[in-house]
Amino acid sequence: MKKKRLLIFLLSVVVVFSFSSCQAFDFISTLLPDGQTESSSSSSSSSSSSSSSSSSNASSSSSSSNASSSEEEKEEEEEEKESVLQEGIAPEGTVYALNDRMYDFSVVTSEGEEFTLSEVLKEKKLVMLNFWATWCPPCVGEFPLVEEAYQLYKEDVAILALSVDNTMSQVRTFKAQNGLTFDMGADSINLSDNFSVRAIPTTVLIDRYGKVVFLDSGRFFSVNEISTLFEQFLGEEY
Repeated sequence: MKKKRLLIFLLSVVVVFSFSSCQAFDFISTLLPDGQTESSSSSSSSSSSSSSSSSSNASSSSSSSNASSSEEEKEEEEEEKESVLQEGIAPEGTVYALNDRMYDFSVVTSEGEEFTLSEVLKEKKLVMLNFWATWCPPCVGEFPLVEEAYQLYKEDVAILALSVDNTMSQVRTFKAQNGLTFDMGADSINLSDNFSVRAIPTTVLIDRYGKVVFLDSGRFFSVNEISTLFEQFLGEEY
């Protein structure tokens, strides 16, 4: 029996060098007792199937986990967008920076109407605050451009120009003389302090989610400059 096994082994070595792997296996299987190769093949197949199943389960679990994480992040983002303003009014000393969420505020316009941020954001996608004064040439110089841009975007944009050191009657007279139609008023609540305004004109943009998305000092020089700025925050995908 030992000699027979040795002979089979030697023949197997010769066959491996003479045939391809599949051919060698077929040849050797004719020399081995029945069922021995079947058992080996079955074991190999079972191992492969188990490995494939484990890999499939791991992949499925990973995909499910990634999908769940993605859905949670999307829900958190939507919730953040829906909660428009911070609750209450701004504490004393509040100074806003870019991406800060606004507190609500109300001012009376030169027309005697109340401008309340939370109410305006229910109808508009963007609010532009402009801090100015009648004695400021750059402020006066940019108002015709602001008015023209307002006519183009007033369905989606509200503009409130607050004078930092003029009385309401002076603002009213200035507005009428210059044919301006957007909201104007005096900064009676010192809102400019919340933006650390040190130079005028200063422009602030508040998006539909109540966040400060633009804050800069200096005048505009074209309607296109204002339009380009507005368009960044008005798209449906914003």
